Amino acid sequence: LVAFASASLAALSVQLCGDMIATALAASILLGAAATSPRDEPARPRLLRALSRVRTASGELALLQWSPEDDDTLIAARSVDTSETPVLRDVPSPDELAAATELREELGEQPARWLETGELLRFVRARKTLKERATLFREAMAWRRDHGDWIVDEASFGGAEQRWCDDPSQAPAWHRWMGTVLPFELFGTCRSGVPITFVGLGRMDLTGIQREIGLDRLEQKMVMQNDAFIDLARREGLRRSSPEECVVAHGGVFVIDCDGFGRRHLGEVRIFKRCAAALKVLHPERQRKTFIVRAPRVFAVFWKIVRVFLDERIISKISILGVNDDLTPLVDEVGADYLPSLFGGGYDLKCSSLLTDPRLIDEGAFRRFEAGGAGGET
Repeated sequence: LVAFASASLAALSVQLCGDMIATALAASILLGAAATSPRDEPARPRLLRALSRVRTASGELALLQWSPEDDDTLIAARSVDTSETPVLRDVPSPDELAAATELREELGEQPARWLETGELLRFVRARKTLKERATLFREAMAWRRDHGDWIVDEASFGGAEQRWCDDPSQAPAWHRWMGTVLPFELFGTCRSGVPITFVGLGRMDLTGIQREIGLDRLEQKMVMQNDAFIDLARREGLRRSSPEECVVAHGGVFVIDCDGFGRRHLGEVRIFKRCAAALKVLHPERQRKTFIVRAPRVFAVFWKIVRVFLDERIISKISILGVNDDLTPLVDEVGADYLPSLFGGGYDLKCSSLLTDPRLIDEGAFRRFEAGGAGGET
């Protein structure tokens, strides 16, 4: 009942509030599923069986996906196209470009970075009326002004994130420590030409992170990571554009791994809501496609109930893949080479040890990290 109620309320919120709730929708249903899961994690396969690449009699390259139940059952077989996957070209319509110009005129003086056509189109696509678009934009700018000490350049929080990741010795201790405990990673490229985002949701210990460094630092990390993505997407869009044609690269692919999701996550609703409140204002149109993998079985049931309330645009952005489901939709989006090796692909996630050897964060873990580390401010 708790799961059904949370899923239904999330669906109704989408109807009332629009696409900004897409992320919260998925999380709400997951939390509902967690409420009905066993207290002890069941003995079930945590990893999908490796994908096998074989040559057929005709010489074609084939990809075989095997059952995770160790029963040698073949789930799917498909030919692999070895040619380069065409990159999606997102060319705004004349009506969208006109709406972006109208929004720019309505907003008046603002940081130049965010008045670029590609950035304004995020707000145009996220809201239906000029008033709603302008309101969301101003909320985002107000949030950035209130946290201006995070900004290094171009009115974005992503600059510092990128520099700290490139040279961890310059990063503060809390940021370096989060890199060792947070299963979140940007890697590779999807068909939009922008990085793929992996989130090990089932193995995140947000309660432990909050206890060690505080909710403000956790929120800051989440915002900076997503701003870093926005910066990369912006550069990709500008690279593909010309004086005659505007091309944008807004949303990327999310891979949300639910392995380990259970009742303990119900206690993290408040933390999630705090972070999501900032992200939905700052990063409209951040997701093009979300794959929820290794999802609890009950999740698929609730998703079937909820999707009848949603419009096709939101439904098309979310795919649910359980441990026994065919991975073809995910492989089509990211390619076998960028499919995480946890799922049988060719990419080794830097955070994979947090997924294969999961542990909750011990009390005092950050203090011990500080005591044993060197360099960077705190």
